[in-house]
Amino acid sequence: MALLSNEERESQVLLSRELGPIFPLYGVIELAPGRLVCECGKLDCRNAGKHPRWRNFQKRASVDPNRIRDWFDEFPHANYGVLTGIAAIAIDVDVRPDSNGLLTLDYLQIDHGRRISYTVDVLTGRGNGSRHLYFSPDATVRTRAKVLPGLDVRAAGGYCVAAGSRHFYGGYYHFAEEQAPGEQNMAALPDFLLSALAETAAKSVLAASETLSSALPAALDIPVPPIAAPLPDRVVLGAMLHDPVARFYWDGGRRNPTPSEDDFALAAKLAFYCRHNLPQMYRLFMRSGLWRPKFVECRPVGTYALWTLRRAIDHTPQTWIRKERRIPGAKRGRRPSPESKAILELHRSQPALPNVAIALQLGLTVKRVRNAISYHKRARAENAALLHNLAITREPVEYYPTQKKIDSILVETDSIQDERKVG
Repeated sequence: MALLSNEERESQVLLSRELGPIFPLYGVIELAPGRLVCECGKLDCRNAGKHPRWRNFQKRASVDPNRIRDWFDEFPHANYGVLTGIAAIAIDVDVRPDSNGLLTLDYLQIDHGRRISYTVDVLTGRGNGSRHLYFSPDATVRTRAKVLPGLDVRAAGGYCVAAGSRHFYGGYYHFAEEQAPGEQNMAALPDFLLSALAETAAKSVLAASETLSSALPAALDIPVPPIAAPLPDRVVLGAMLHDPVARFYWDGGRRNPTPSEDDFALAAKLAFYCRHNLPQMYRLFMRSGLWRPKFVECRPVGTYALWTLRRAIDHTPQTWIRKERRIPGAKRGRRPSPESKAILELHRSQPALPNVAIALQLGLTVKRVRNAISYHKRARAENAALLHNLAITREPVEYYPTQKKIDSILVETDSIQDERKVG
């Protein structure tokens, strides 16, 4: 996109007032021909052009056009942000090799047989299809990052980079054609998208993806008997992420002479960990970082993806045998010392005996007695609670990475400050 004049930038920012209060961010400037840096002065700034100039930006944000014009005079290179949650909430659709938000939205629309209504749309300066979709505010939606692959939510307490701002890649945030405020009404979040965004953070990204498109090619009807009963996607993913080779290919890494060899290497890992369960292999394979349009090309036995997975099954006779793990959160105990044993034995036999009397009988300090009894009571309470929870569930505890762990591996790590920012 060509450089915008100050008048064009100002017009875009003033249009953004319909979406929420405006406040200035640090801008992106050209330090040398072809080299863009953040105006904050850090040459390696990870949030270039996206972080606020003030700490109390929420209170100083405004919809007053005169004040915004004053900021243009005071900060000629500034970018601008829009506070979300007041007049609108935003879905940040990020398109990257390892997480394609547009593809995620397509899957949701296909699964539910409905389309997301046209709404106010801001294209980011990346130039790769990434965008911000603005919807009417909803009190049940909160600001969260990585809700689904490639999707972030900006609601109360968050903000988005406003149209008219410059991206670190050189382009400008701008409203899509005929989808600016005044040209396009702001739509409400459809119920199927609202329910997907309201999923609790405790669920893994793969668990959420199980509700996406389940319409696999008809070639899957050809029987390929699994060696053992399949495990949940989150368990398989947890094992793969602990395997450095499987994790490398899952993240989209390539190390072989041709992409097809990389595809086959990941397919072989999936055959091992999925226990030859073809539907599960296909579901994970299509969501890996290696995905490319060739995956859906036709082959005599279905698609290229299915052809690759079947070859991997034929060449992977052994499968993963899951080892039993100890209960997550259970602490490894230590043997009590002879002194502690004597204290606890005396305390159990004579519960009414004060700590001073126990200390005198054993020749110990009162503090030593008090600490031993206190630690014993606390450990006993924790063990009782753990046993109580197991008695209620009566199910084996599944081992899988936490949501934070999965997010840190499936998508690139952002700084803590970027949790409330839009890329």
